[in-house]
Amino acid sequence: MLIRNTLVVALAAVVSVVCHATAERNHFASLVAEGMRIVNAFSLKEVPRRQLYEDAMNGMAQGLDPYSSYIGVEHFAQFQQSLDQRFEGIGINVVMDLGDLTVVSPVVGTPAYEAGIQSGDIIISIAGKSTAGMSMSQAVELIKGIAGTSVRIEVKTPTDEKIRRFTVKRAKIPVESVKGDVRTSDDRWNFTLIERPGIGYVRIESFGEHTAGELKVALRFIRESRAFGLIIDLRDNSGGL
Repeated sequence: MLIRNTLVVALAAVVSVVCHATAERNHFASLVAEGMRIVNAFSLKEVPRRQLYEDAMNGMAQGLDPYSSYIGVEHFAQFQQSLDQRFEGIGINVVMDLGDLTVVSPVVGTPAYEAGIQSGDIIISIAGKSTAGMSMSQAVELIKGIAGTSVRIEVKTPTDEKIRRFTVKRAKIPVESVKGDVRTSDDRWNFTLIERPGIGYVRIESFGEHTAGELKVALRFIRESRAFGLIIDLRDNSGGL
């Protein structure tokens, strides 16, 4: 009987703790809900409830430390792509240069590279839409798409007004997070400094699923080069995992 009574008391204590924690949690949740109700009722301008929720979540995350943030549903897919280190597109880096959407470089081995799109090409239309007046984000959204689908692109070079047309099939494009000083002739990274080959150089732009593996490759290159020093460049690192 004593053992049974002890067990009952223990179970009652556990239930009490759970109920107390739940009540406290519900108390703060109800306060947040009440705050949203008051703002919604008395704000000088109408504020969507979703925005109030997002602002509350942002404030809660920012209060933790300088590095924490809340990622809403609209940006989660893009954030997940950066962690996975791959996106679905054709494999080109572009910039807006004096109003022209210009190809910085096609990524070697990607559909854009295989199709013959070159560095310096000016993209004048995407999927039949002129890029004149188009923002960078609008252009990127048109270029990106589900792997296996195709996109039509028209380009010209600054020195030749002849228009070249491509129909490029999208694919899953890997994104490097670990880079070196310059590219070698076979388009691999040289992880030593050109001017000081005895010093290894690794630039880590973000931390994703494959960063550790890429870093191992870089360190192997540096060891085989018999470098006696190493620079790890973390400037402008966007974070990640």
